[in-house]
Amino acid sequence: MKTDLPITEKPAIAISGGYVQANIAVCALDGKYPNLAIMKICGYHESIGDAVSWYNGDLFADQYDKIYFSKIFSFTEMPQLPPNAVIGGTGIDFMNKLPEEIENATPSYTLFPDCNYHIGFSMKGCRFNCKFCCVPKKEGRPFVYNSIDEILINRTAAID
Repeated sequence: MKTDLPITEKPAIAISGGYVQANIAVCALDGKYPNLAIMKICGYHESIGDAVSWYNGDLFADQYDKIYFSKIFSFTEMPQLPPNAVIGGTGIDFMNKLPEEIENATPSYTLFPDCNYHIGFSMKGCRFNCKFCCVPKKEGRPFVYNSIDEILINRTAAID
């Protein structure tokens, strides 16, 4: 099981309607709201010509070149993962982060067609030290991350 998020290049594969570099799947192991990390993973892979879809389960694991799993909470049960899995999130290790090229990608709303609101951070970090929370340890003191305009522009670009 990998906890880092390496990027690899492969020859393009033919599919209906054109060519894609790779067939990528994503899976949120927990959380019921749109997941910003998954949206950035989708945005990055779509921008380089990869096909991205929701993971259809172990029976279909071999049809994907890479499967990203996101785990937000440490108490969520860990499933058996296929060999082509990459897992990350605060539920695995609250110090891991997306690679810079994915972190900086414009979030894609493709897999979240019913999400009719903007998702993003104008600030990160926290000045409190609640015992149950990892944010101050992971992000540090509060700092400006994006302007509201940047968040709105990213969502508008995703709709067009």
